Amino acid sequence: MNLDHLAIFVDLAETLNFRKTAYRKNVSQPAVSQAITSVENELGVQLFKRSRSGVTITAKGKEFYENIKPMLNTYHKSVQEVRFTDSGQTMLTIGLTGSPYETIFIPQFIMEFHDKYSHIQIFLQNYDHTQLKRQLVNGDCDLVLTTRDDLDNNYNLNYVSVMLGYFVSVVPLNNPLSSKK
Repeated sequence: MNLDHLAIFVDLAETLNFRKTAYRKNVSQPAVSQAITSVENELGVQLFKRSRSGVTITAKGKEFYENIKPMLNTYHKSVQEVRFTDSGQTMLTIGLTGSPYETIFIPQFIMEFHDKYSHIQIFLQNYDHTQLKRQLVNGDCDLVLTTRDDLDNNYNLNYVSVMLGYFVSVVPLNNPLSSKK
């Protein structure tokens, strides 16, 4: 099976948008369609339902996505490890969920980390919370960035605060809830 087609499949499963996947993968929309058709033909199952109202992933497509995404990440991580081991560099694998907060925080964190530890290369893995927990427990991630309540205490984990903050609710002043505590 073609790795590029699998990467397109994973992206489409996450975006559910052919145009967005084409843009993110730097290919045409017909190329995305062809890649998906190729994967579906090779598997012999329909992975997506296409309609005028959009794209949805089938149950088989979701199952395949959940199994193939970690494999693709492992492949890409292995390629990076091989490249960096000859240079004497170490690799640190960080799992994240792709939250809006992380998209702001991670680039700055990586720059500051790289300034202090230039011999360590960072490999980012993007998963949902359930997959992240699995990746961490299986040793496929060195650390994950998440909130403490996203991981239960059934595992032998060390929690280190990276940043302190708080959540607030924002309510318009003319809303009756604005006067409540």
